[in-house]
Amino acid sequence: MSVSLRSAVAVLVSVPLVMIAHIARAGSLSTWATHPDAATITVHWNFYEDPMDPSGHPEWVGFDVLRRSTADCSYFTRLNDQPFPRVLDQPATGSYDDATAETFKSYEYRVVLVDAAHNPVTLGYTGCEPCLQSTWASRTDGPAPATIGTLQDGGWALYLVPCDHGCWSAVYIENAPDALRQYAGTGAVVGLYGVISCGSVEGCSLALDHFDINACDPPLPVRSTTWGGLKQLYR
Repeated sequence: MSVSLRSAVAVLVSVPLVMIAHIARAGSLSTWATHPDAATITVHWNFYEDPMDPSGHPEWVGFDVLRRSTADCSYFTRLNDQPFPRVLDQPATGSYDDATAETFKSYEYRVVLVDAAHNPVTLGYTGCEPCLQSTWASRTDGPAPATIGTLQDGGWALYLVPCDHGCWSAVYIENAPDALRQYAGTGAVVGLYGVISCGSVEGCSLALDHFDINACDPPLPVRSTTWGGLKQLYR
């Protein structure tokens, strides 16, 4: 094959791949939580805006922070009075300090893209992918499980299949200690304590602080699932 022909083939192959990558990355949202002190939970978010393909949507003026109890799966309530502002077609970062969380209660926090009247704005698959809006946390002076369920061993990480009751999240745990790994595949129900952060193509990860043996209510049947099925829980 001549040099010129190789070059032509390279162009024909590379252009569609670049276009596909470009289309798939219009924007992405990640969320996480930290603890500036024992009684406060700070919710953070970051929206990546692709300068080559900005998301647009001038009606999208900012972000709301919502909260609900994980255990009883209550309705979300809005914590902020006014949307946290967003500049059109620019990356956006923000945070909210929640000093009203109760002890021994786990919360799901959700960051929502909204218009001026607090109505949700949907960007669609190509406008926000991954678009991971939630993080889970509790106060450190009165912790509660961030999620509860059974474990599967994926090799590089453990995966938690959440209990059916409540609003527990599926998570993966990297560098899990052997004391926790021994329960993978046994059907034992564990409660995982720590902070759940969402923002990767694999879904939501848990920074493990500690764990305990817990229970699902009602009991969760032992599930036999494929690797592909497990990954779908985390997307």
